[in-house]
Amino acid sequence: MAKWLNDLFKDYMKEELEEDLTQNNKQTDPILSGIYFGSLKALDKNKPNKPLYFLIIDKVDENLYEVLKVSDHHVFATNVDVVLDIGTMKVIVQTDTNFYLTEEEINKFILIYKISEQELHKILAFRDGELTNLKTGVTPIYDEDIRKRFKQEEFNQIKDYHLRIFTILSENEAEEQPNVKVYILKSLSQICDVISARVQITYHSDDINSLFKNYEIVNIQDLEFVNLEDGSVAVYQDPVIGGFYLIESL
Repeated sequence: MAKWLNDLFKDYMKEELEEDLTQNNKQTDPILSGIYFGSLKALDKNKPNKPLYFLIIDKVDENLYEVLKVSDHHVFATNVDVVLDIGTMKVIVQTDTNFYLTEEEINKFILIYKISEQELHKILAFRDGELTNLKTGVTPIYDEDIRKRFKQEEFNQIKDYHLRIFTILSENEAEEQPNVKVYILKSLSQICDVISARVQITYHSDDINSLFKNYEIVNIQDLEFVNLEDGSVAVYQDPVIGGFYLIESL
């Protein structure tokens, strides 16, 4: 590897902003296809005051956006990095390094450029493996290629914000848990007694929880439905555990 590239990497590792860019800016709606600039320290006061660029590519939740890491160190571009000329500077969009930010977090950064919808579409298509005419970097061949170290350092900066999507998905899954009553029956003849007494056993055991987790009552297949005055219930016979379960939506 050329000595000049190694020297640039050393400078990159030491790089920090002289200005304090950790303050909130004017509250505005995040712009899809917008490239933003600010400080890593704005996301976490324990982080160094290093420059941070990103490109907003999607709104994934009411207050959560997916972004791609952007860098002005275009000399380290690899074959998965799209090289863009944004007028005053040349940057790389790292299509393999995504993370997630809230609107409040994005508003701590400054919008410096907006690419066209067509450019954004091409970048996303490239990320999905489609052929495009976008300019990219070179493919690292050797393990010791400095570009690989650069990619790892870039990911390390935003690792926590990359992984937060798994927390969001876990929370969403918990919210989708159906609100139902489950009655455990020994025989179908008990249905009338249970309906009259309204004996509620909600997720009585792990077996019940596993059977009915994330099921919408109306979508359960191969069940016998019994009409009630206040709605419908599903009757399920478990061939493994044995017995019947009467499921009533709340």
